[in-house]
Amino acid sequence: MAKTHSPVVKKKIRVGGSFGGIIVNLLAGERVARQSWDDGIYLFFVREILHIKNDKGLHRLIIARADLESIDWVVVK
Repeated sequence: MAKTHSPVVKKKIRVGGSFGGIIVNLLAGERVARQSWDDGIYLFFVREILHIKNDKGLHRLIIARADLESIDWVVVK
């Protein structure tokens, strides 16, 4: 009998790379993060305002130029 393996669920899945590439996912209601961020930190919309969830709670996001120019954006599942 062949061995079966349960699927590994990945928390971060590479999609667009750039912020411009990932904005479609944000608009579709998905959570996005930078690959370099710790697990549990991600962005998403709340009533049409971009928010960040981190270990200190939920906050409106003021996005930095470095984040806009980075190419390590991923979708969080």
